[in-house]
This record gives sequence, structure tokens and C-alpha cells, in this order.
Amino acid sequence: MIDVNEFYTKKLQVLNSVFVPSAPIEVKDIFSGRNKQIQSCLDALFQKGRHVVLYGDRGIGKTSFANIIKLILLHDHCVVKLNCDSQDTFESLWKKVFNRIFVTYRQKQQPIGLSSKEHNVDERISLSSLVMENGELKLNFLENGLKLAPEKLIVIFDEFDRLGESFNQMQFVDQIKNISDNYSGITLVFVGVAENVNNLIGKHPSIERNLKQIHLPAMTYEELKNICITGLQKAEMKMEDDVIEQIVKFSCGFPHFVHLLCFNSCKSAVFEQKEEVDKRHLNLAVQQSVDETSESLREAYQKATLATKDNIFPQVLWACSRVPEDENGTFQANDLVGILSDILEKQIQIQGFSYHLGKLCSKERGNILVSVGPSNRKRYKFKVPLMKAFVKLKSFDKK
Repeated sequence: MIDVNEFYTKKLQVLNSVFVPSAPIEVKDIFSGRNKQIQSCLDALFQKGRHVVLYGDRGIGKTSFANIIKLILLHDHCVVKLNCDSQDTFESLWKKVFNRIFVTYRQKQQPIGLSSKEHNVDERISLSSLVMENGELKLNFLENGLKLAPEKLIVIFDEFDRLGESFNQMQFVDQIKNISDNYSGITLVFVGVAENVNNLIGKHPSIERNLKQIHLPAMTYEELKNICITGLQKAEMKMEDDVIEQIVKFSCGFPHFVHLLCFNSCKSAVFEQKEEVDKRHLNLAVQQSVDETSESLREAYQKATLATKDNIFPQVLWACSRVPEDENGTFQANDLVGILSDILEKQIQIQGFSYHLGKLCSKERGNILVSVGPSNRKRYKFKVPLMKAFVKLKSFDKK
């Protein structure tokens, strides 16, 4: 009979490799879905002078997507991926790029001793060493670096939205145009949190024709379900169909929550030396997942629902998380009437919760919702779309 600790340890090691809620995916075998967006991205990358802007909500899987694109292209391209940060300047960002590119450089080896002669030696060195001197970038460093770069080069700028005021965006846009016109073998990919391309890279008519815009939407039901099935197969575990369906519904299209719930529910089953996950394991996983969710989401929820006396802020927020949305992620107050009535177990009309919707859009309640459109046709949406999934988990945990 297998030792309990051995069984738990072995299974946990596998689960940690197939369900990864805390880190981007870096292995193709456990990546699921996004076939349409992958094909669109590859089509653009193989067009000369074309660059890609990949944008979407936080937590939707952009970095994992970029990692998979890198893996697909590595066999016949030089692919460089780097993270941008708020302190980056135009120069420091390109320094990061050149630090990651290695080229073969031929230089003369000076003779040693009387019998040896001067000869050429090929060395693999970083491109940055050729465009820098005494730790500083040389004049025309970028032009010289681009000329020395590999013929098939793809540079992925992840977290492009984090660049701050010290970054010269117009100077960078000029270089995008320059690279498109003069270095057709170099392709740039920009990845970041944004509702649209203009929010991420600005509106610049001069480069619009050079940019392929790819929006990464919420994942479909089948894509999310496939994450569960793929991970379970590799872990040699099973899960009740109802549990898989509930996990997918909880996730609201975000792969992070599928990975989190699958990992915690499987871990609960393994702790009991079981290889099949049931609803009881999922219930335990929901409670644990709420506790493990980012502090910012938990604090925002608390601020939105906190009160000294009974109120229906939690119920209104729960109804908002369950309501069907339009293609822009918005809903009307009228859409909540039936759902909120079911939650409260009594009939309620718009005037019974319109005050709460307004407050949830206020600074006092943390602006957890935002309102869009004119006052007579006002629509609402979650300011941070990830909050929708958290509210579902939190509300379920309270039941």
C-alpha cells in the first residue's frame, strides 16, 4: 500500500505543473484555446513591415499567450521577450532588447609570443556590448543595433501599459515607422492591459497601417473546460461534470480562476487520497481560493460592501456578477431585477436598488462599478473585470 505522504507529494508535484494560477504558462502542453487569436497573430508576424498589438483585461492570459507565440516561433526566429516597467526610458527599453540578443562577432586576436600570428576569432556576444561604451549607449546606438540584429527578429514587449512619464512615446512611435520601412525582418509585439489599442500605444495615424490589433477576449466555455480536462488528464485524476461546469461558470472567462479552482479542489481530493473531485472538494476550494485571491480584489470588495447596519450592497454586487453582459461587458439596471429578486427571495424594482448602483460607482464605495452612457440610457460595468469572478466566489462562500 502506497504511503499517504508519498501519494500526496507525487500528486501535488504534478498538479503544480498543470494548474498554475500564480504564474504565466510557459509550456505548450498545458496551454488551451486561443486558436483564432494565435492564427491571427502568426499571420501578422509573417507580413513584412507589420507589428502586433495584443491587448485585453488584466488576468485574461496575455503573458501566457505571448509565451506560447515565442515557443512557436523559436525554431526559425530569434525571439526576445522582455517586461516593461514604470522606470523605463526609450534608451533603457532598447538596452533591455540588445542585452537579450546575441550575435556572432569576428574580431582580431592579437599574437601571443614570438611564434604566433594575428588571426580572426568568432565570438558570441550580446548586441548591447557593440552599441555601448563604458556603460553608456553610443551615438546612433539604435540604428547601429538594428543593422547588426538577426535577419528574423521578433521582440515582444510585455506589460507595455506599465511605461510611465519618463518614456518618450513619440520617439518610440517614430522608430516603429522606421523599422517598418527599413528593417522588414524585425517585428515588434506589444502586450498590455487596455480596453483598446489607443489606450495602450496611443493614437498615431502614421503607424496605423503597420499595426495588427488583436484583442484577447474572455475565454469561451469550451476553452475553459478544456483547461480542466487537459490538466486532469496529465494529473491522472477525474472530476464530476457538474464540478467542471461550476468552475467554468465561476471563472467568468478568466483562465486564472479555472487554474486556481482546479488546483485547490484537486488538492483537497488528494489530501483524502482520492483521485476524483466532487462538489465537496469544490466547496472547500472556493473558500481557499477566496482567501488566496489578490489583496487588492479583497480590499475593494470589502470597501464596496462594508456597512454598520444591514444593507443589500453584497446582494446587488452579486446580481451584477451574474447578469448577462453585452459585447462591451455592460448591463442595464433593468437587467438586474429578476436576478436580484431571486437572491433576495422577494420582488424588487429598480427604485429599490438604483441608489446602491450609484454608490457602487462612487469613490466612497471604491468605484467598483463604472457607469457609461447618457443618464437616460445608463449602463454599468465592473471597473476591474476580474472582480466579477471574485464576487461570484465570495457570494458562494457566504451561502
